[in-house]
Amino acid sequence: MGAASRCGLDAASLSRPERSNSTKEVVHSCNFEEFPALRLRRPPPPLYRRRGPARRPPETKKIVAGHLDTGRTDPVLAPAHNAPDAAVVRAFSRSAFALLLLPLLFAGCASPEVKRLITITGGKAVPFSFGPKGAEPGRANGYEVQLATLLPAHDAKEIFYQFAFTAPAGAAVKRVQVEDVSEEAAAFPLIDDQAPKLTGNRWQADSATVRAGEAHLTWVLTIQATMRVYRFTITDTAGKRTEMLHVAGYPDFMKTVIRQKWGEKY
Repeated sequence: MGAASRCGLDAASLSRPERSNSTKEVVHSCNFEEFPALRLRRPPPPLYRRRGPARRPPETKKIVAGHLDTGRTDPVLAPAHNAPDAAVVRAFSRSAFALLLLPLLFAGCASPEVKRLITITGGKAVPFSFGPKGAEPGRANGYEVQLATLLPAHDAKEIFYQFAFTAPAGAAVKRVQVEDVSEEAAAFPLIDDQAPKLTGNRWQADSATVRAGEAHLTWVLTIQATMRVYRFTITDTAGKRTEMLHVAGYPDFMKTVIRQKWGEKY
């Protein structure tokens, strides 16, 4: 009996190796080392068969020395990849990462309050508080400024101011004066209300219109953000005077709209 017969092989079986349960592991039922005659014949190459598309395992990344494994092993960190303290964790989603950054974002927005000296009429330098939303409103004796702004009038060549403040409960106001005290040389009076009326606890009034070209409005012609300081002087029926200083900011894009209404080209 030939070596192949004793091994239980024929010519056909030599070309069809038996497979184990694994799709990649190939075994033969004969030990070729025992039969010199068969030793010269090289076993056929293993046959592989794909059973459908390979399933992709859940995406995981390995944390090594504080870094995410991206599939490319750094030669310097290679020994650490197989270290016992290399923990395998699921990939961090972008949405979860964004949620972690939100507290840091809002913490950055909460900038501390700062003080700034602004020189007003008479050459006096007055400290003003600025927070994340800009200058703090003017406050004194329970009164608080709610509104102080410049607005375009119906006539394109004119503007007017609008002011408002809240008063403490039970306040009886006799007179309200509002001035622009931004210039060192002199204050510019805007409102003198000698019969003020409170709606609830709020006072509001508009100034007379101011025409383009007046010296008071030269700041509108400058190409930059501008801060103006307004002084509220409130006199109650008992004769007590309350003074509040309020800072209003005017960005240049707002000034540009006014300049263009006046016929300017910038």
